Amino acid sequence: MAGPAGPQPVVADAVLAGIVDELALADGAVTAAKIDTGAVGSVALADGAVLAEKLGAAAVTVGKLADGAVTELKLADDAVTAAKLATNAVDSTALQAGAVMEDKLHDLAVSLAKIQDNAVGAGKIAADAVTAREILAGSVTASELAAGAVTTDKLTVSGGANLLSDPSFEGPYTAALVAGSPWWSIAGTGNGSAKSLKVDATAASATTRDMQLTTVPVLPGDQLYVAYDYQASSN
Repeated sequence: MAGPAGPQPVVADAVLAGIVDELALADGAVTAAKIDTGAVGSVALADGAVLAEKLGAAAVTVGKLADGAVTELKLADDAVTAAKLATNAVDSTALQAGAVMEDKLHDLAVSLAKIQDNAVGAGKIAADAVTAREILAGSVTASELAAGAVTTDKLTVSGGANLLSDPSFEGPYTAALVAGSPWWSIAGTGNGSAKSLKVDATAASATTRDMQLTTVPVLPGDQLYVAYDYQASSN
């Protein structure tokens, strides 16, 4: 004789769709081992479900960042330091106009090789900045001088040509000048030369005995330098 029938085992085919909801699940019933690989996708995550403390170290790599995802608003103050800049990363196109100030230039940072040809104009040179030391010998020629720029009062001529045709009185020019003169003659001694011009100044009273050595044409403002050596006799 058969006894009472017991409950039949529950198999997957016997579970009605939707009969097991979250209230029917015991606390801790769903563990990591019970979640199928790929079962939890982005649509299963609630907004804000992934917090910073849930991210593993180095979980977000460069390959995981979308282009343009990190903007200047996402950078903390002072986040970008010199050590984080690649060599040559900042070029002239990355610098804003007027970004480099005078106090940011290193001493001797601007060398002669860094100055463009004709970059320094007259308006950029401070008053009295160019002295004789800065002017190269022979660099200022006649073509660099404006007409009338140099006046005669600014000229000092030294070592120029002697205006006398026979300044040592040794040539035939002077011999012709004194020929027939009772007062003037050529002496056999001189200062730095073998001869000199001699005048006989013997007179009972004050007198003038002159000799015209040459004629020099001059213009207004011309300056002449006259120098001579003389020796007086005892009488």
